[in-house]
Amino acid sequence: MVAACWVVARNALPGRVLALPRGYGLTYDRMSYGAGVLELDGARVAAPGGALTIEAQRVTIDRLGLGAMFGAVGPLDVTLTAPALRASASAGDVAGAVRAVASWQRWTPGLQVRIVDGSAQIAGPSGSTSATFDHTIGSLSVVGRGLAYDVRTICEDGGQAYPLLGTAARDDRGVVRHHWTAGALPLTTVLALLAPPSLLARRGTLRDVDLTFAEGAATPAMRVGAHLVDGDFVLGSSPHAIRGLHGDLTIVDDGIAAKRLSGSIDASPLDISGEVDDLHGAPFRWLVDGTDDLRALTSLLAKVAAEPVVRGVRLESVAPGIAFAQYTTQVPYGPLVVSAVAIDPREPTVRFDTVLANDRITSGGERITAMGVRTGAVVGINGDYYDIGRSWAPQGVVIHDGTLLRTPIERMALTIHRDKRVTFQEYQLRGSAHVGRATLPLTQLNDWPAGDVTFLTPEYGDIPPAPGVVLAQLAPLDRGLRRFRVTSVGPATSKTAATFELAFGPLVHAPPLRAGEHVEVEYGLRPAADDAIAAIGGGPQLLRGGAWYEDPHPPAPDERTVHWAVVAVGRMADDSLMIFQVDGRHPERSVGMTRPDFAELMRRFGVIDAMALDSGGSSTIVSRAPGDPTVTLRNHPSDDDGERWVSNGFFVYSSAPPGTLLQATTPRDADPPVR
Repeated sequence: MVAACWVVARNALPGRVLALPRGYGLTYDRMSYGAGVLELDGARVAAPGGALTIEAQRVTIDRLGLGAMFGAVGPLDVTLTAPALRASASAGDVAGAVRAVASWQRWTPGLQVRIVDGSAQIAGPSGSTSATFDHTIGSLSVVGRGLAYDVRTICEDGGQAYPLLGTAARDDRGVVRHHWTAGALPLTTVLALLAPPSLLARRGTLRDVDLTFAEGAATPAMRVGAHLVDGDFVLGSSPHAIRGLHGDLTIVDDGIAAKRLSGSIDASPLDISGEVDDLHGAPFRWLVDGTDDLRALTSLLAKVAAEPVVRGVRLESVAPGIAFAQYTTQVPYGPLVVSAVAIDPREPTVRFDTVLANDRITSGGERITAMGVRTGAVVGINGDYYDIGRSWAPQGVVIHDGTLLRTPIERMALTIHRDKRVTFQEYQLRGSAHVGRATLPLTQLNDWPAGDVTFLTPEYGDIPPAPGVVLAQLAPLDRGLRRFRVTSVGPATSKTAATFELAFGPLVHAPPLRAGEHVEVEYGLRPAADDAIAAIGGGPQLLRGGAWYEDPHPPAPDERTVHWAVVAVGRMADDSLMIFQVDGRHPERSVGMTRPDFAELMRRFGVIDAMALDSGGSSTIVSRAPGDPTVTLRNHPSDDDGERWVSNGFFVYSSAPPGTLLQATTPRDADPPVR
């Protein structure tokens, strides 16, 4: 305002309208000038498109012609229109507007303005809401290309006054550091200015608000801290309401975090924690446009809230594209504790894989928690049925990191393809061993004991003795591990560690191999799965095309109508994935589910295809809780001695850097909060 009036004085232009740089315009009712003092009555400066309007009853400027100048403005009215401001990616929209008005000639760095009694009105994104800031006093000055100020103002809302203090100063490195504080701000007013109408805040208060922003730094950094009190929200168009939400919030340029927000949803206890780091673009733009991760969290919460008789919910952000919820519910036959993980495979930092216990087909087993920690997973569940207490070998197919490691059986398998699609399919092994002109069908891969012709790799583990089996040890001749030289041949009479071997069982009627011969081995799956990066056996398939599926080859068919601890992976219509785990055998907290009931639960969440994995005491889910460096056990396994040693697992990984806003372990109980 003062700079615009200075332009009038320096150029001595007659009339009451003046075009200013960058599209700004100045109008005034009356101007007088004398003794080095310029006075304007009824001055008004308008930015292009109406983003910023500044009006003053009187503007007085003295010290004209000097290297610096001083102006008194008052009363001052400022109007900002948020839709126009949102077109800018800069956090300093107001500062940019003032600089544009002031940037005329060499005197700009010396500009100083004193606000005597200012007011500002800022409109929200829809234009139907606004906030008024009155009784603004303080000073502003242009410092280089930045704006320095020291102001106090009051936000009026519902008849209450909320004071704000703001300062900005340039440091020795030329960075302008902004700092705003408020003892309290009305949540409804803040969201009305920044959020779309779909995010409905009924009431609430932000206390101890502290905002800092570095303008002109090599990496501009904004940080906001506040304590939310009594926040009431409606989840978009859903009928579910969040009430009494309270806890500390931290917001930076591209992230928002809460160590623990507590409240209720539909009168059931609710805990929310985690960090979302995809808030790219202009500061607070995520409140206007939303983000994939915020939408995933609210969508998962709305689906959980729609479940019958929910008694408590925990909601967590695990990593980009991954959200975790755990809730308690009451069904006619008892209580249930359900864990649900929503995964967006389109998130480029997400990948999937299987893990073998101790990286071997045969082993002493390994807990899912240990597998997840040593491989750096963020979510994991147990996998296939297995030879418990003996070899611990999984029963079905295994593909790890794109390599087929185990013979499929006549059961359903979960496959992750290179494009991160998931399919559920039964496979057969196809393969052969070529020795000279003879070709032998390959019937087993890393399976023991050999009945026909079996190919073994180092991933098998220890080979036990087997009467009637002949073992030919092989040395690789190529990097593709398909051409070999026979180094020795003999009966499998003693335990040995697998390297590369062909085993001939008692059903094979063919001349034995001889040391020095060359062997070529080829194998794969039928139907072909050459693009598979991970696969794990299990079953039964529970849903196909959004309806119950009666799998013709189910494992443990006697468990169909028994209330067990269960676990499954499901595919949604948009090809996103969900993992479900339900505890069982704990009548006081979770009784478990039958397979048809489990399928119906997943169908309510929108799953169209789903396959179960090993159930009962093996049923396990782990995830990385907010603030934790590794995965931890998130359910209560049904075995009396806790988490079971199993043969393999299915895991989700994230290459995104861990969040930095939650440094300490997030407080959490063993179960979701229960009313």
